[in-house]
Amino acid sequence: MNLLGAQVIKLSDEEFKLFRDMVYEYSGILFQDHKRYIIENRLSKRLKQLNFSTFKDYYYFLKYDRKRDDELVEVMNLLTINETYFFREPGQLRHMIQVGIPEVLKTKTDRTLRIWSAACSTGEEPYSMSILIKESGVLPAGYKLEIVGTDLSANAVEKAREAKYRKISFRSTDAKYMRHFVSQGLEYQVNSDIRLPVRIERANLLNPLDMSRYKNIDIIFCRNVLIYFDKESKQKVIDSFQKALQPKGYLYIGHSETLYGISEAFRMSNFGEGVVYTKK
Repeated sequence: MNLLGAQVIKLSDEEFKLFRDMVYEYSGILFQDHKRYIIENRLSKRLKQLNFSTFKDYYYFLKYDRKRDDELVEVMNLLTINETYFFREPGQLRHMIQVGIPEVLKTKTDRTLRIWSAACSTGEEPYSMSILIKESGVLPAGYKLEIVGTDLSANAVEKAREAKYRKISFRSTDAKYMRHFVSQGLEYQVNSDIRLPVRIERANLLNPLDMSRYKNIDIIFCRNVLIYFDKESKQKVIDSFQKALQPKGYLYIGHSETLYGISEAFRMSNFGEGVVYTKK
C-alpha cells in the first residue's frame, strides 16, 4: 500500500479548473494540466487540517467564508516555491555594482539609491545586494541606500525579516562575506548594518494597489518569476515595473526570461554574462 498516496486528496477535473482559475486570478500563476499534482500534494494536508474531505468544499470556503482572505494567503504560502540562496547569479550582481549603479548615479536628482528586489523569497537577494554595495564602496559619501524586498508568500516575508539562515543558503557564498553574519547555533544572523537599509514587505505583483506603492526606483531585480506567468500577466507586471522605475532605470530578470513580445518600454543590452533591460 502506498501510504503517501493515501494521504493525498485527488482533484476532479472540475475542481482542478476551479482552483487553477482562482490561483491565476489572485496571483497570475497559471498551473497547467500536468501540474495538477502540485496542488494535490501541497494542499491535501491543509484540507485535512480544516476537516474538508474534498477540494470542492475547500474551494467554496475560499470563495465565500469571512476568513477567505487569510486562507488565500495560506494557499499561496503552500503553492509558491521559495528556492534561493545568497549571491545567486553573480554576473548580474557584478553588473549592478560595476555598471548599473554608476550609470544610475550620473542622472540622479536626489541622493537616495532605491533598489527593489521583487519576489525576493526569504530575503537572500536583498541582503546580498546590501553586502556588495557596502563592500564595493560604489555609493558615494552622503548618499542613502534603500532596498525593498517583496514577496507574495507571508511565510517567506516573515523569514526574510528574521534574517536568519542555515548553511544551505550559503552554498555559493565566498568565505570573505561571512564576516557580515553572526553564528547563532545552526543559523547565521545578518549583521544589523547590512539589515538597516533593507525593508521587507508582502506584495502581490498582480495587485495594482500593491504595485503602486513603489515609485522612483532606480534598479529592479525580478529573477525567475515571469516564467510562472502567462503573457497577459507578464505584461501587467512589466508595465508596473516600467511605471515604478526612474528614467533609464535598470531591470534584471532571469536568464531564461525575456521581454520580447511583452514590452517595448525597455532597451536590452547583452553584457556577456547575461542581459539587462534599461527603461527607455
